[in-house]
Amino acid sequence: MKKNAFTLIELLVVIAIIAILAAILFPVFAQAREKARVATCTSNLKQFGLGILMYDEDYDETQPIAYAPQYMIGPLTSNLTGKQMAGVPAEIMPYVKSQGVFHCPDDTGFELTGANPDVPPVVLSSSQLPAISGKAFSDVYGTSYKFTHENFSMPDAPYNHLTGFPHNSDTHLCGSGGVINGYNYTPAAGDSCTGRAPAALTLSFFARPAETRVMRCWNAPYDSDDDHVFHPGGDTIEYADGHVKFIPGLGPNPPKGYLSGCDGPTWAWDVAGSCNTAGEQRIGD
Repeated sequence: MKKNAFTLIELLVVIAIIAILAAILFPVFAQAREKARVATCTSNLKQFGLGILMYDEDYDETQPIAYAPQYMIGPLTSNLTGKQMAGVPAEIMPYVKSQGVFHCPDDTGFELTGANPDVPPVVLSSSQLPAISGKAFSDVYGTSYKFTHENFSMPDAPYNHLTGFPHNSDTHLCGSGGVINGYNYTPAAGDSCTGRAPAALTLSFFARPAETRVMRCWNAPYDSDDDHVFHPGGDTIEYADGHVKFIPGLGPNPPKGYLSGCDGPTWAWDVAGSCNTAGEQRIGD
C-alpha cells in the first residue's frame, strides 16, 4: 500500500502561512487587549471622579487637599513604614471603598533608575527603596492617576509639609506689570489679580468644569520627561464635571484634544479666556 505523507516543502509552506497569519493577527489581538485596558481605566477614573464629587457634596463643595507625590502614602508604603495612607485616594476612600479603582491596568511600575527616576515617598528610608522598585504606582503612591494640583485645595501656608505644594503655586497672574517675589505677587496699577489662590478651592470657582482636567493616568505618551508610559495610544482624563474620555495622541507633544481647555483654574491651553470665575489667568497664557 502507498503511504500518504506531507513533503518537507508542504510542511514549510504550512508553517510560512501560519507565521504570516500570526504576524497579521497578533498586533490586532494586542490592540484589542489595550482597548480593554483603556475601557477599564476609563471606568476607574469615572468612579474616582464620582468619589471626588461626593466628597465635595459633604464638604460644602470644597475639593480634597492636594498632595505632592513624595508625600503620598499608598498601601505598600504604608505596610513598609507603618504610616497611615495619605493623599487624595485616602481622602475619598470612604466614597470609593476600593483600592482597585486607583489601579490603571497599564501601570508600568515604579522606576528608581533611568534618566528620569520617579520620586519615592519621603517616609521611606534608603533601605526600604528596593522594595518599591518595579511596583505599581497604585501600591507606592496609592494611585496610578496623577491629579492637577491647582484643581484641589491647598492649605494657606507658604509651604505646607503635608501637601508639599505652595498654597499659591502657579498663582493667578493675569497682568504682566506686577512684581513676582518668590511665591508672592504684587499687582501692577489697575491689575485686578490678588496673586493668591483660594486655599479651600470650591467647585464654584471653576468657570469651565467640562474642560478642566482633574485626573489622568500618570505617564502619558506625550510626557517627554518620563521614561515609560501607560497607554501607548494616548491618555485617559477625568474632568471637573465628572465626565471621562480618552484623548488619543502619540509622541512627545500633546495632541490637539489635550491642548484645549484648562489645566486647572489658573491655566487655559487655548487662549479662549479664564478657567475660573474670578477671571484670572497665569502670566504668559
